[in-house]
Amino acid sequence: MPHLTSEDNVASADADSDVILARGLSTMQMRALAQRQTDEATAAPTEDEAIAQVGEMPCFGTMIEFTTNQTVANQFGTGGYVITVRIKRKYLTKGSVSEAGWICRATAPFEVEDTKRGRGFL
Repeated sequence: MPHLTSEDNVASADADSDVILARGLSTMQMRALAQRQTDEATAAPTEDEAIAQVGEMPCFGTMIEFTTNQTVANQFGTGGYVITVRIKRKYLTKGSVSEAGWICRATAPFEVEDTKRGRGFL
């Protein structure tokens, strides 16, 4: 998998800079990812929207949270998948501090750089 951009480098990146983040997905979320529509005019979520999305469970819902921490992505990918994405910083707002999270709207354009099967259930 590609090397993830560090938390500090995402935070200080210019708006048009690409950053590399990861996310663990269920099989259902992986299917939804393949069907999502993107819009380059999408704005980053507001801080209030980012706070409100915590614990959002549907197939992404209106926001998607990625992480700069590979271990966190792997934990969320148990029984599913772990993806690595390339996304412009301008689409991101800081998310969960404990999960090194960065949130974008579900319509934000990003490229999936790598996909791997998550760890199986024990």
